[in-house]
Amino acid sequence: MSEIDPVDSPQNPASLTTERRASVRYSTKLTTLCQKTAADTHDFWLLAKVQDLSASGVRLLVGSPFRAGALVDIEPIRPSSGFMRPLQARVVYSSQDANGGWAVGCEFPNPLSEEDLQTLL
Repeated sequence: MSEIDPVDSPQNPASLTTERRASVRYSTKLTTLCQKTAADTHDFWLLAKVQDLSASGVRLLVGSPFRAGALVDIEPIRPSSGFMRPLQARVVYSSQDANGGWAVGCEFPNPLSEEDLQTLL
């Protein structure tokens, strides 16, 4: 298992007053593929970097925006981890970053189990 780095921790007093998320986010350097769930069979998958991951959602850095409310399929690229199923998520926001890419925040309709989260990290 790789080393994990909590982005928001309940033990951090500053995060208690500003953080409203239900689960801890972990900073990652994972790479993944994603596309709209409703994509056609000839549509390309987009390469994305997973900026952070939690049991309830994920923040992706991609080259193209996704519309808020869109369903996306996320294919984790980590065959050695044993996690082989795609994840489905709903886009909460999509905003352009300083490098011209897009930060896409997504919520999992079915939160990850602690075991699945640790396998992905």
